[in-house]
Amino acid sequence: MNKLNFNRLVNAYLDGSASDADKALLEAYYEKLRAGESLTLAKEEEEVLQEMMYDDIISAIHILPKKRRIVRLWPRVAIAASLLLTVAIGIWFSTNSNDKFSLTSSSIQPATDFAPGKNTATLTDINGNIIQLSDAKNGIVISEDIRYDDHTMIISNVETKEHSDIRNQNAETGMMKLTTPRGGMYRITLSDGTKVWLNSASRLTYTATLTNNNRPHERSVKLEGEAYFEVVKDKSRPFIVESVGQKVEVLGTHFNVNSYSDNEGTITSLIEGSVRVSSTTNLERRAILVPGQQSVINKTMLTVEKANTNVIAWTQGKFSFYETPIDDVMKQLSRWYNIEVSYPNGIPNKKFTGDINRNVNLSELLGLLEFSGVKVTIKDKKIFVNK
Repeated sequence: MNKLNFNRLVNAYLDGSASDADKALLEAYYEKLRAGESLTLAKEEEEVLQEMMYDDIISAIHILPKKRRIVRLWPRVAIAASLLLTVAIGIWFSTNSNDKFSLTSSSIQPATDFAPGKNTATLTDINGNIIQLSDAKNGIVISEDIRYDDHTMIISNVETKEHSDIRNQNAETGMMKLTTPRGGMYRITLSDGTKVWLNSASRLTYTATLTNNNRPHERSVKLEGEAYFEVVKDKSRPFIVESVGQKVEVLGTHFNVNSYSDNEGTITSLIEGSVRVSSTTNLERRAILVPGQQSVINKTMLTVEKANTNVIAWTQGKFSFYETPIDDVMKQLSRWYNIEVSYPNGIPNKKFTGDINRNVNLSELLGLLEFSGVKVTIKDKKIFVNK
C-alpha cells in the first residue's frame, strides 16, 4: 500500500465513509500496533496512522493547540485512538510533565460516586420570601413580571411590589437576589435585556429596574461567586458590577467575573468590548481591559494578564483548564459536585490543560488524577488527594 492510498484509507475511516473491509484492515493495523507487533506498513505509513488519528482526536475534543502536539507518544496515543475507534468518550489532559493520559475508567467505586450539578437556584423577592426555582427550567426573565424563560409566571407586578410599603423588616428595600447552591447554576435576563449566567455557590443582588438610589444614572448589580455577563449597550446608563474588592464598569460588553472568597483575588476576564476595572480599597488601582485580557485584584495589587480563551466554558457545560494547578481544579470540582477536598500530605505539584464535560459523574473526572500519578479516595463526601 502506498502512502497516498494509506492516507485515503485513514481519512475515509475518520469521516465514516470507509467500507467494512477497509475498516477491518485499518483496525487490524491498529490492534497490532497497540500490541507491539510489527506491521506490514512502511515507517512513514505508520507515522501517518499515528498522527492523523491523534489530530482527529484533538480537533474533535478541542484540547491543545497544534504547536503543543506530541505525535510520537504511541502507545499513549494508541490508547486515545482506541477510544475514537470504538466511539467511546475520551478525556485528555496535558500535565506539567507534558505527558498525555486517556481517561477510560476510575478506581472510584460507583457506591461513592456523585452526580454533576444542575440548573437549580432560589429567588429572594423584595419582601424576603425565598422561592425555589424549577430545576426543569434554564433561567428567569425580569420585566414587569418575573417569569421563567419559557414565559411561565413566577411573580406578577414586580414594579408595584417593589414600591409597596409592605416589606419584611429584614429584607433589603427593593432588592432581590438570585442564589445558586453548590452544585447549581442558573441564568437570568435582567430588565434591560442583559443576560447573566450564575455559576455554582454564587449570588446576584439587584433591583427590578437596576437603579441605585445613590446613583440613578447607572445600572448596578452585586456579585458573590462567579458570573458571565452579556450586557446590553446603553450609553446613557453604564452597567456596574460590584464584587469582592472591585468594581467593573461597562457600557455594553461580554465578560466573566470570578470572585469566590477562597480565590487569591477577584478575576475579571474580557471576552468582547472593553471594561474598566477599579479596586474598591485603593481607587488608584484601575485598568481598562481589551478582549483576551483579565485583571486580578487582591488586597495589595491589580495586575493585567492574558486570559484563558475558554474561560466561559462553564456556561457551555464544560470545565476548561490551562496550566491550572491541581488545587484550583479541585476547587471547581468541589463546587460543582458539592464535595469537600482534603490534601493529607500537601498539595501535589500538578498542572492541567484541557476541556472536560461537566455533565458526567465525579468518578469519570477523578480517574484522570489517578492516571496522572495522584491518588484519590472518597469518604463521607470528602475527596482525599495524595501525591
